[in-house]
Amino acid sequence: MIFEDVYVFKSIELDVCLELMDTEEVTYCSIGEYTESDLLETIKKARNVHLKHYVIQTYDDVFVIACKHLKLTLIQQA
Repeated sequence: MIFEDVYVFKSIELDVCLELMDTEEVTYCSIGEYTESDLLETIKKARNVHLKHYVIQTYDDVFVIACKHLKLTLIQQA
């Protein structure tokens, strides 16, 4: 995963994320994209840019990212 033109990056420990995150950012899947959110609206007003809002949940951490582009490449190993 390559995130380009990142405006927001938050890393939150999984066990405390429900206490620290906005309810709109809580996800029950590994990766989610929000097309409408307070975060996107705030950035649009402040910087006049259209971004993508992702929440990625791993075993230990949750990442919140607002960026212009996401590149996903699958690498096949021999």
